[in-house]
Amino acid sequence: MNYSDQQNSRRLIRAIEIALQGLDPCNCKKTDVLIIGLTAPYKYLYQRIDKRVEKRIKNGMAEEKERLKRYKKLPKTLGYSDETAEEWKFAEHAYTRRQLIYFRKYFPEALWFDISHPTNLVQKVEKVVKDYLDGSNHRNGQKEAYGPEYLATD
Repeated sequence: MNYSDQQNSRRLIRAIEIALQGLDPCNCKKTDVLIIGLTAPYKYLYQRIDKRVEKRIKNGMAEEKERLKRYKKLPKTLGYSDETAEEWKFAEHAYTRRQLIYFRKYFPEALWFDISHPTNLVQKVEKVVKDYLDGSNHRNGQKEAYGPEYLATD
């Protein structure tokens, strides 16, 4: 149970009732899935983010913001608030870090591929998917089945 469930008396009572019946309160089932993640060193990601932000600014982001302001339809997303380009870049960097932390925390079984080394990247991912679909190297120890030439290392 997560923290909010523990604070909800109705959910706590239901979990206790289920446990007293000898059942699993979570009713959690392990599923056999293949999770593939794309990653890169932060420096590489930041350079790509900075280029993308600069491109959006160059392609008329300021004008787009002004047009949307007139209609009071300004989204509350990165790049649309009254921030400088540097603040926008920093906010994008922080968002990227949060995404990577989230996915690594909640999907530890994911196989991560480093996009900063694109040599044969598509073929490597295809091999992992093929192996998974063929039923090999995807259960216990799937990460160990592929060496560092395949997977990104932390």
